[in-house]
Amino acid sequence: MSNKFTVTMLILIFASITSFSSPRELEKSVTDYSTRLELTEDQIDEIKPVIEKSAVERKAILKQLSVSDKKREKRKLEKELKKVEEKTDKNLVEILDSDQAKEWKVIRKEVTEKNKV
Repeated sequence: MSNKFTVTMLILIFASITSFSSPRELEKSVTDYSTRLELTEDQIDEIKPVIEKSAVERKAILKQLSVSDKKREKRKLEKELKKVEEKTDKNLVEILDSDQAKEWKVIRKEVTEKNKV
C-alpha cells in the first residue's frame, strides 16, 4: 500500500473524529497518530468502512445542526453526534490491538483536552 494512500486513509479517520484548524495541522497530526498507533495495512482496510459510515452520519448531523435555530433540536443533534463519535471510537478500538487501543484512548484524551482550550 502506498504511503500516500495510507496518509489519505488516516486523514479520513482523524478528520471524521476530530477537527483541526488547518490542513497542515491535520496532516501533521495524522502522521503523528499513524506512527503512534503503528497501523497495519489490514487495519487500515478494516477501518475504511467504519470511517466512511461515520463521516456520512457526522456530515448529515452537522448540516442539520448548522441550520437549526432551536435549542432543544441543537441539544438533540449534539447528542446524536456524540453517539456517532462514541460508536466510531468503539468500532475503531475493536480493530486495534490492545496496545494500539490504549494509545488511541490516550490520543483521544489529548485531543479532547486540547480542543477544550
